[in-house]
Order: sequence, then structure tokens, then C-alpha cells
Amino acid sequence: DLGWVEGTMNSEYYERVLRDYLVPSRDYCGMDPETFIFQHDNCSIHTAGRIKRYLENAGITVLEWPPNSPDINPIERVWAYIKQRLDSYPTPAESLQQLFDRVVDIWTSLPENFLAKLYAELPAKMRMLVHTGGLHSQVPKGTGSQALEHELGSTE
Repeated sequence: DLGWVEGTMNSEYYERVLRDYLVPSRDYCGMDPETFIFQHDNCSIHTAGRIKRYLENAGITVLEWPPNSPDINPIERVWAYIKQRLDSYPTPAESLQQLFDRVVDIWTSLPENFLAKLYAELPAKMRMLVHTGGLHSQVPKGTGSQALEHELGSTE
């Protein structure tokens, strides 16, 4: 789900978002709480003590995420896609509500396998980062991990 953040996001607000949206979304999607792993980046709000305590108390496992790695975070690719689609509108949004409505429209019409493909590329991107010493994580588009594994030789 997308939600409108009113005001400034801080750790108290973020905790409320996690409580009111993360767990219900996980449960709605039928994800097993025992195997569910949550990913967010190293933004100071995400790493605040209050948030760490909330996630620990809620029994939510968090994926450890390297600092300064937005190029492998799937949500960054989603936002890039949304921005590209917003740029295709013939006129700019006339209000925040119209902009939000457009974002929701794009979000709800993401290509069927778009997110699955982004996650399928993660192992290859991570291997590329290891291979290049963290210089970049670009992998051939639409190939998942097969082309990269062939290029680098499987490390499994």
C-alpha cells in the first residue's frame, strides 16, 4: 500500500507506519511471520533505537543492508519507474492530491512481474558488488542472475 505522509517523517511517525501498515500488509499477503524478512535502508529514522526496539519486540527480522547502496535497493528502481511515468503526463500535476493520485495509479498498474524481476536480480547484483569491490552493481537487464553468473563464474 501507498500512504500519504503528512508532516515530517520522524522515528515516532515511522514506528506508527510500521505498526499500522507493515504487519497488517505482511499478514494480508499471507507471509509467514517466522520467515518474513523486512528491508529498509540505513536512513537515520530507520536505524533509530526506538525503531530497532519496535522491530525486535514485534519479532520482525530486518535484512542487514550495507551503507551507501541505493543502487541495489529495489524500491529505488520502483521510484525511478514511477518518476519516468510521471514525466510522461502531458502536464504537471496541479495539486499534491493530483500528484498522489497519479503515483497511486502508476503504483497499482506496475507490470505484473516487475517487482519479482527486481528481487530476482538481487543475488546477481550482490555478487557483482563483491566482484567489483563495491564499485557498481549493474547487471544485464532482464537476465536475472544467469548472464552474470556466466560472466563471473558461479560463486555458489
